[in-house]
Amino acid sequence: MQESAEEFLKELKKDLHRYINAFKEKTRDFKVGHIEDIDKFFDEYLGKLFDSKTDQRIFDSIKTLRFLEQRHVDGCKAILDRMSLLEQMPKNAIVAEIGVDRGRFAERIYEVTQPQKLHLIDIFQFDYQLESVNSILGKKENIEINQADSVEAGNLFDDEYFDWIYIDTDHTYETTKAELNAFADKIKPGGFISGHDYFQVGISNGFSYGVMSAVHEFVVINGWKLYAVTLEPLENQSFVIQKPDNQK
Repeated sequence: MQESAEEFLKELKKDLHRYINAFKEKTRDFKVGHIEDIDKFFDEYLGKLFDSKTDQRIFDSIKTLRFLEQRHVDGCKAILDRMSLLEQMPKNAIVAEIGVDRGRFAERIYEVTQPQKLHLIDIFQFDYQLESVNSILGKKENIEINQADSVEAGNLFDDEYFDWIYIDTDHTYETTKAELNAFADKIKPGGFISGHDYFQVGISNGFSYGVMSAVHEFVVINGWKLYAVTLEPLENQSFVIQKPDNQK
């Protein structure tokens, strides 16, 4: 698998270089933000994306990737973006967002899904994060702030407590895997785990993200299904996986 992955990525590099060079010709008179020299922009971008360290991160992420089978994705929905995703999540439910930051997406969860109870779970490393969350949502009676590590927070709740949760933490394979395992029993049968940054390699920064690897591994091992994915055009897609109705 490692050798074939390396060969595949080498060919992928060639294709990307060819298409980007063609794009440079078509956009030579354009400006990208404040960058006037589009050649310099793409040369620096490609140099950052395809250095040896990036290659190793890509190979490492591929080694952890469990490949889904058709049975794991039967009925999977394609949804435009994560704001549209919220419109299709269960309403009046018991929900958690894990990884809250300043609370902006938590505000959208609250407004769109009108949860019976919304738990906001985060270590809140910086004072401004908790201050922002309290400013936006602190006066809502059905919101509870749980200042805790994302994995250890699973111990705060009874089994089969949540209808669904949304994970948006550090996006590494190790952390995402641990979070999925920590909260699997906390989800009701037929309930959902959803989350952000469902992709392997960031287009904008070249970093390897572990969310897709961890999600696929969890689905394959535990017999869950990929219920929905969002279709943001470049990166930052979201996923939803569903717990079987008969699984506790």
